[in-house]
Amino acid sequence: MTTVKNGTATVLAGQTAVTVPHGLGFAPALKEITLQPEDDLGARDYWPSSPDATNFQINISFADPSQNHTFTWTIITEGVVPGTVAYCTKDDVKAYSKIAYTDLGYASDAAFDTFLDILIVSVQGLIDSFCRVPAGFFSSGGKAFTNEMHDYQNPWIDLRYYPVLSVSKVEYNDQGYGITPNWVSVASEDYILNSEAGQMMLVNKFPAIREQSIRVSYTAGYSATPGLVNHVCIQVSSNLLHEILQRKLSPVVRADETSMKVLIPEALTQQFQVMLTPHVRRTVAVG
Repeated sequence: MTTVKNGTATVLAGQTAVTVPHGLGFAPALKEITLQPEDDLGARDYWPSSPDATNFQINISFADPSQNHTFTWTIITEGVVPGTVAYCTKDDVKAYSKIAYTDLGYASDAAFDTFLDILIVSVQGLIDSFCRVPAGFFSSGGKAFTNEMHDYQNPWIDLRYYPVLSVSKVEYNDQGYGITPNWVSVASEDYILNSEAGQMMLVNKFPAIREQSIRVSYTAGYSATPGLVNHVCIQVSSNLLHEILQRKLSPVVRADETSMKVLIPEALTQQFQVMLTPHVRRTVAVG
């Protein structure tokens, strides 16, 4: 699946490089990184280097003592983001929309596939945003949450995301106000878990204070993408293709991990919002 990341970074005056976090979770190839200067570099050359699982570097050939230089960067990679699976497939969208690559002016089905990958990621972003979940929450296998903080509630503590697939750690703070927290592990027999509702009740073990005194690490989500989410992803992606075709828009979508900007407004119509309502997650106070 094609993954797209983009952003801006600035080489400060007097320096020749800047380290840029890309957010992919794996190292892209150098050839997958493109740079666009936003100002006049004079006679300076520029290039990316040193990509790893977290960062890459933007370089200029010699320092400018008086001026910053800003670059727009884009990474388009075929690398797989660990733990992420699309909510629907390109073939699903093609079959439902009945739109071929020639309809949108692409030179090949492979080029159309690249656009569809980006489009599906964008639609997933709309779904995630509406449902108030992190990116990729509805991918098969769920998503891990570490040290999620909660106030102690009696009887039930509401975890932020559910259904809960597994719990790796539950802790409580046994210290009082104004004292450095001491986190004590809670054995599985000392709490009750309602997996479907994402609710937890402590039994026999209780924190010294109420505020921010429970810490939980767990995995929430689904073993497979829910059918309604899959259906909405296919339908919205298909509808966007038809809108692009009807309006004769240039098929350009900008995407990143946390927010997707689609050229067609209001893609997630009220009908689709109603369909997704069972998957909207509650808002709770977590630290």
